[in-house]
Amino acid sequence: MSEAKVPVNIITGFLGTGKTTLIKNLLRHKPVGEYWAVLVNEFGEIGIDGSFLQGDGAWIKEIPGGCMCCTNGLPMKIALSTLLAKKPHRLLIEPSGVGHPDEILNTLRGEYYEEVVDLRATLTLLDPRKINDTRYTDHEIYNKQLLVADIVLGSKADLCDDACKQAFETWMKNHPQLSQTQPAFAWIEQGQAPLAWLDLPSGYHHEGMKTPDTVGSRLLQTSSEMPLEKVRLNDMDTWICRKNSGQGFYSVGWLFAPTVNFSMHHLLGWVYSIQAERVKGVFRLAAGAALINAENGVVSVSTLDDAADSRVEIIASHPIQHEELQQALFDIAGIAP
Repeated sequence: MSEAKVPVNIITGFLGTGKTTLIKNLLRHKPVGEYWAVLVNEFGEIGIDGSFLQGDGAWIKEIPGGCMCCTNGLPMKIALSTLLAKKPHRLLIEPSGVGHPDEILNTLRGEYYEEVVDLRATLTLLDPRKINDTRYTDHEIYNKQLLVADIVLGSKADLCDDACKQAFETWMKNHPQLSQTQPAFAWIEQGQAPLAWLDLPSGYHHEGMKTPDTVGSRLLQTSSEMPLEKVRLNDMDTWICRKNSGQGFYSVGWLFAPTVNFSMHHLLGWVYSIQAERVKGVFRLAAGAALINAENGVVSVSTLDDAADSRVEIIASHPIQHEELQQALFDIAGIAP
């Protein structure tokens, strides 16, 4: 008797649409006794989302530093095989906000993976307030995310008035791609969505798919060939900084040793001073820790009992002059440059 295939969902959407918040809520409400896996791809080099998702009853695997399906998809294949070997009850994949979801779907529909995964609905999150922002709507990845959607979720409905919602629904009806693929549509608030949506079928059967190279258990022994975990400090380092760019966006991130503590008051002032699409971070404080998430100047904060270290990532559609931002972080933490 063959083993049951692992149900797999892709949760996609452009920068700041609430993918991680949705996944966190799905994990909180998963059936008792089930253990899920989550594969997270981040545009930045430092890796933040794993810290947001820890403690929610799931195996978390991160691929920082751009699109995980690049470089012949090797990082993704290694991470996929590692997680599938654990035999989770479900696997959720969160591509980078500027990653290629169609290439991930091609891999899952390709040789080997089609034998072990049960591809279910792809959920694409859209921020209704951004439909007139051509930095998003004209972007190739944004439109690929629409094309592969089985369900389009109008996220952050609680931040939209009736006029915004009506404009978004009209935009959806008139969008040429969506009129062809005809995905389901729903509004969500604060990442709340029913688990039943995950079991809707995948409609991804596009012609002209590329068939990935044959992969298999051999990938489970090759994880040392490529770094798949978050960037880590050397024993003698107090901090490191990493930068990345691609698809018209730029990132800069910092990682600080566990001995470094921050002031929440001064951190919030620092975050509010930044002109960027996203600022995400987990910070150790004198007592406890905090998660800070900012999108275009709108900041949310949640507390943690503790954090292994402090790390923060900035993503912007313009080059980031990071020197002053870095010095301000050093001043807050009392670090000599």
